[in-house]
Amino acid sequence: MNLNYNISVKTPQPEFVSLQKAKDHLKIDFVYEDQLISDYIGAALSAAEGYLGWFINNRDVVINSDRFLASFPVEYGPLLGDAFTVQYLDVNETNQTLSEGYEYQEYYGAKPMFYYDSEIPFPEVAKKSNAVKISYVAGVTITTLPKDVFSAILLIISDLYEFRTDRSEIINTRAMALMRPYRKVS
Repeated sequence: MNLNYNISVKTPQPEFVSLQKAKDHLKIDFVYEDQLISDYIGAALSAAEGYLGWFINNRDVVINSDRFLASFPVEYGPLLGDAFTVQYLDVNETNQTLSEGYEYQEYYGAKPMFYYDSEIPFPEVAKKSNAVKISYVAGVTITTLPKDVFSAILLIISDLYEFRTDRSEIINTRAMALMRPYRKVS
């Protein structure tokens, strides 16, 4: 199985944690550290994504393969909404869109998967490394971000702000405990 992932950050992003919300959480009303706090918001989102094993910030994901696969894990998820497209180069190297066959499924505590319906034959594809292309948007919305994860992000921002020197723990244990039920493990 030869899968190649291309991931690009989608713009504009939803504002998961506003500067004002972070400042309220930190109980700060001055403005001279706004840029620092904004940087901490980005760092906290990245730290949460790293711990959780899934994207919070929205990203365009394109998976290229040399052939159709019966199943494969979605290394970068979750799928935002239910839309994904499957395009392929047929044997004449004409771009086609697969209208049926693949299904996206999520499992508690595991990476989501794409499955192909075994009763539908695979179309023939050109002999190229990028003959099959699956595209989707990964991430969450403000309304689908679990409140526990949002609270954990605020705790990480607090830690980054309060403890500006090097620490042995990157994410505090309270934040990890809040995010643990949502963590995807490979």
